Amino acid sequence: MHIQLVLLLGTAVASVMGASVQVPRSDGYKPTDLGDGLFTASFGDDGLVNVTRINDIEPEDTPEVSPAGLARRAIPITRFGCYSASRNHGDWERARSQFKNLCNQRVKIPGNGILYAVSGKQVAFGCSWGGSNGCSGREFDDFLDYINRKCGGWKGGWVDMDRWAKQYGMQQRGEAICGKGNRVQWPKL
Repeated sequence: MHIQLVLLLGTAVASVMGASVQVPRSDGYKPTDLGDGLFTASFGDDGLVNVTRINDIEPEDTPEVSPAGLARRAIPITRFGCYSASRNHGDWERARSQFKNLCNQRVKIPGNGILYAVSGKQVAFGCSWGGSNGCSGREFDDFLDYINRKCGGWKGGWVDMDRWAKQYGMQQRGEAICGKGNRVQWPKL
């Protein structure tokens, strides 16, 4: 019991201070017990997931600004899958908007890692199974439009973009993201 309390306190301190926390990896990563916020995660050679809290959930929107002269391009979807419906539309919307805001600040998805936002019972995420990968709020909107057409409204899902070596998704907290079940094959498993 004492050891569990020490581990729990260590995790809480690390998440508040922006330090990394290591958790075991199974088939995908399950963001369950670090609270609401914005995070990155990367997979180590030892099978552990290194999780770093970037920030708390922020209330304002950050508009996406595209450089002049750049045309909007369609996301190259290779495959997709659907998850179950959201049970809390407020959580779904906050996770969506926070992930988009993070992307619009030109934060990158770490190489062989995950960038994600957690709000209540929802997780919005981007995964890269190559090098460091750009993230775009507009791409995330395109992903959500696609999933809404294919899976139905307020349902989560994922799309793989093999050409870009990345995945976008929306999932319920406590369920695996970016795992082999989503056909993402992380190196060094």
